[in-house]
Formats: sequence, C-alpha cells, structure tokens
Amino acid sequence: GLPAVADAMARLGFAPRETTPARERRDGRLALRLDSCPFREAVRAPGGRLVCDLHRGLVEGLADRAAPGAVVSEFEPRDPDAAGCRVTIHSPGAAP
Repeated sequence: GLPAVADAMARLGFAPRETTPARERRDGRLALRLDSCPFREAVRAPGGRLVCDLHRGLVEGLADRAAPGAVVSEFEPRDPDAAGCRVTIHSPGAAP
C-alpha cells in the first residue's frame, strides 16, 4: 500500500514524515513532509526546479506501483536547504 512510498522515499534520503490525519488515512490518503533534500545542490543550480519535477514523477511512479491508480494530488516543493516539501497521495476510490 501507500506506506511503501514513504519507505522508498526514506531509502532515497528524503527523510519523509507522515502527516496524514487519522480520518484521512482511513479514506486512503497519505500526506508526507520530506524533511531532507538529498539533491539540494542540484536544485540550487540554474534550472534546478526541473529536479523537483523529476521527483514528482518519481513519487507518482512509486504511488502507482504501491496502489495502482493512486494519484499525487499535492506536490509542493520548498527551499531545498530548509526542506519540508509536501506530498499528498490518494488511493483509488478516495476522493481527492
């Protein structure tokens, strides 16, 4: 299920922290705050926001693999030095 997304992001060095309220977890939602950016140097470089776009694609692929049909409804990049990017995923059947 969706917790596998957090596990994969942890292995990649993003230090995800689940922030999903219990009632939303029951509805098939997963909200994460990424407390580390392992690619901060690349994000700081000119055109670095492309790295964030690639990470969104990575999260979308991980979510679909963990729960086919899952949708990334929120992907909010933050300053790579402060980290704290926010990600929200909805499983199939959950209202976005």
